[in-house]
Amino acid sequence: MGIHRGPLGIDDGFLRGDGAGNLEAARRIETNGKVTALTVGEIDAADDLDDVAAGVASKGASRILVFKARNGAFNAAPEEISVPGAVTSLTTGQLDDHYAMDLAAAAGGRLVVVNGTGRARLAGQPAGEGARSGT
Repeated sequence: MGIHRGPLGIDDGFLRGDGAGNLEAARRIETNGKVTALTVGEIDAADDLDDVAAGVASKGASRILVFKARNGAFNAAPEEISVPGAVTSLTTGQLDDHYAMDLAAAAGGRLVVVNGTGRARLAGQPAGEGARSGT
């Protein structure tokens, strides 16, 4: 998947072919804010499909948008996760003893962990006290 962040969205550089030598046009995924960080990887249950997470800042609020769908990451509305400040870095990996892959973000000078179950929490906060992400 070839993607990059644009000033107010994500440019999907994955061009689909029609089998006859033609490619469809690239598409832009609107984020309603400035994309401050971007990562591609497995998030939640392993399904061999690339998921996309983007840090987005707009009008004094920051959030992470998680794009994942069985028919392609950008083919469903993103999950939105509120964070305490601008997201400067994102990464995926297995960060706990649960099988699902997790997402970690540096946001507002804090570490935010989004467990594969979709529960976000600040580092140092007990695992059961995270704020449920919303869409």
